[in-house]
Amino acid sequence: MFFNSKKSEASWLDKNFLRCRLFFFSRIDAVRYETPYEPVGFGVERYSMYEIVQYRDYIKWVPESLVQANEKNFSLDAYFLIDQGSGLPVGAASALRVRDRSFWYDNIPMRPDEVRLVGLKILPNYRGRGLGRFLQRQFFYDVTRFEGVQWISAIVEDHRLPSIRSQAGVFHHTTHNWLIKMFGRNLVSIITGGMHKGIWYVGPNRGSRWRNDV
Repeated sequence: MFFNSKKSEASWLDKNFLRCRLFFFSRIDAVRYETPYEPVGFGVERYSMYEIVQYRDYIKWVPESLVQANEKNFSLDAYFLIDQGSGLPVGAASALRVRDRSFWYDNIPMRPDEVRLVGLKILPNYRGRGLGRFLQRQFFYDVTRFEGVQWISAIVEDHRLPSIRSQAGVFHHTTHNWLIKMFGRNLVSIITGGMHKGIWYVGPNRGSRWRNDV
């Protein structure tokens, strides 16, 4: 089992000393998806980071760390699920891609030939309708057509059971990421398998890394 089926939220231990996440990944040539069909009453709009920051209703859907980061180091395409009745986004998923080997996201390094699924979420009132699964499929369908991409990946907290089940249904491989913390602050990131297997120091003065296989 990849997770504790009785765990529904992050514990005190998770938040302060030892945090476990799952890292999902697949080679792009192993992924095959047909064109996803938009759910009735909804549409999909795709925006770049440059476009997103100009719209207040949209920017809140993108992870804050990416909004504040140097855009020259990465590109981001966000897929917004729009309720055609209100014209507003009710869900979003983003494809993050880096331009150099020094880029890290959420304490796990990224490769230039990798695209990571980030910020997948649906408003609570719209959950349970398969909309998150649709956005996930839209991400996979588009990313398989990105030039130069060899890997796709995603990070999920081990207590987010619906997200784990969803990602496990489409990714071919899963490994663990352990974050060793000191009173809530990340110090060491350990990845137990896959193309990012290794141990890194990610605390203060993080330029000093113990091991980096990227």
